[in-house]
Amino acid sequence: ELTNNGTQPFTYTIRENGATGFTPAVNRAGGNVLVVQRNSATSATAATTALTALGYTFESIDNVAFEARSLANLQTFDAVIFLGSTNATANNASEAKLTEYLNAGGKLFIADNDLGYFTNTGTFYRTMLDSTYGGDDPGAANRALTGFDFMAGVNAASADAYPDFYTSGSSSTVIFRYGNNAVGGSFIQRNGYKVVYLATDFVNLGTSASGDVIERTVLERVLQAIAGSSDSIAWLQEAPVTGVIAGGASSDVAIGWNPTV
Repeated sequence: ELTNNGTQPFTYTIRENGATGFTPAVNRAGGNVLVVQRNSATSATAATTALTALGYTFESIDNVAFEARSLANLQTFDAVIFLGSTNATANNASEAKLTEYLNAGGKLFIADNDLGYFTNTGTFYRTMLDSTYGGDDPGAANRALTGFDFMAGVNAASADAYPDFYTSGSSSTVIFRYGNNAVGGSFIQRNGYKVVYLATDFVNLGTSASGDVIERTVLERVLQAIAGSSDSIAWLQEAPVTGVIAGGASSDVAIGWNPTV
């Protein structure tokens, strides 16, 4: 039984670590991730800080190096994180490489507050991200994000002054909305690939500083959605593995063993 002794809702996630035994929420053995940034060094720092805390290995490069990578190389990573707009105009070299990767079943997290602003007329934004641009900034009173679906219970303040908002298409699930109900994040599953699109700069989740807990929480759930769990004890089962406990309340978590492993 997990008990929340505080007054505010608490989001929990159960993780495993085969090297040291059962451990809740920390020291998860992660996968290998490629972090790509274009004019977004601070967001890249925020992402790699979160990846380190979550137990992932990673390589960090810029968009020019990414554009030169082969598809075979990209497929050696469990997921790709792209931070920053792909360019100031649509149908650019980064979008061509991302499209090639996704059409081969890729797993992508892309986050930027101006991706739609700059590239909303392009095929990548409209088709691969299944998005229709709405505008630049939902308004100062509306920038905080409320989580839905696998982001339920994750409510993020935002230090972003100009996050995009948009409408998601039929291949998407809304995972974040702003205070005015406009879409700020979505999960796209289309033609064998998976993408999480966040229309806010990653580093601006919470505050504008790297290392905010909300950055780690969001990235962990993103990677679970697009790349799956990397929990390291195959015979151990937990249910539920994630949830929200109201202030002053308790929740049961069942721990069991898988006899088929």
